[in-house]
Amino acid sequence: MDSFRFIPDRIKKYMEGYPFEQNLTCPFTRLSRPLNECIIGLVTTAGLFVEGLEPSFDLEREKKNPAWGDPSFRHIPLDADRSLIRDAHRHYNHGGVRRDLNVLFPVDRLLVLKEKKRIRDVSGMNFSFMGYIPDLGPVKDTYAPQVAKEFKEAGADVVLMVPS
Repeated sequence: MDSFRFIPDRIKKYMEGYPFEQNLTCPFTRLSRPLNECIIGLVTTAGLFVEGLEPSFDLEREKKNPAWGDPSFRHIPLDADRSLIRDAHRHYNHGGVRRDLNVLFPVDRLLVLKEKKRIRDVSGMNFSFMGYIPDLGPVKDTYAPQVAKEFKEAGADVVLMVPS
């Protein structure tokens, strides 16, 4: 399959030469219990944040230096007022997520699965990264371990990652 079939040639050339990160250290891990006994955490790379809880991702720095992407993360509590969840990301069309948050942060879909007893629960705290991060060092070394620690403390058994 041609992954570049629908993109312009100049972007295709750029992407073909891009030094994508390959994760060779994360082993596949089977669930230790059935999914209906698991608490599910949610991570999106949509650049979401809760207005008034934490600041937006740093789009101004990225505007001045397009090769930089904010590597930090934001907390999205399960009980956050959905009308206060905003997006701060320059690299995708925001129309869908602004019409339906569940496009990139399917928390309400997870709550339906909980109601149907397909999962035990949804983590009380969930997270968002801003998915354009050319230098993954700070994510791997600092931010992802912090998120993993917070999920572990919250009792999450599984984490669903939703890319933007």
